Amino acid sequence: MIRTLLFITCLTFCLLGYSQHSSGESDPIRRVSINPVSISVFPNPATHYFRVTEHDNIDQVIITDLMGKKVKSFPYQVDAQYNVQDLRKGMYLVQIVSLDSKVLKIQRLIKNAP
Repeated sequence: MIRTLLFITCLTFCLLGYSQHSSGESDPIRRVSINPVSISVFPNPATHYFRVTEHDNIDQVIITDLMGKKVKSFPYQVDAQYNVQDLRKGMYLVQIVSLDSKVLKIQRLIKNAP
């Protein structure tokens, strides 16, 4: 019960953009855009890589764990495959960040073992 409550609280803070770096400074990339954006992460679940649907306003793709800690970061490229082979099996959050440093979308990514 406590573990579930902790998970929901952490996920809520990640999605609402209230996360802070360990140094205590606010992360300017954590602002969530109000407008819904049709961007998808696929395949999901992923084993070796995932892709992001094409969009003209994407700057970077960030993978975080469920606690909001940045695990990997990639510059966005059209038709790129983002390698996740080195990640452990589990659930991650993929943040799609715009050119003006706003989070356009946060999507869950399931990483399967090879």
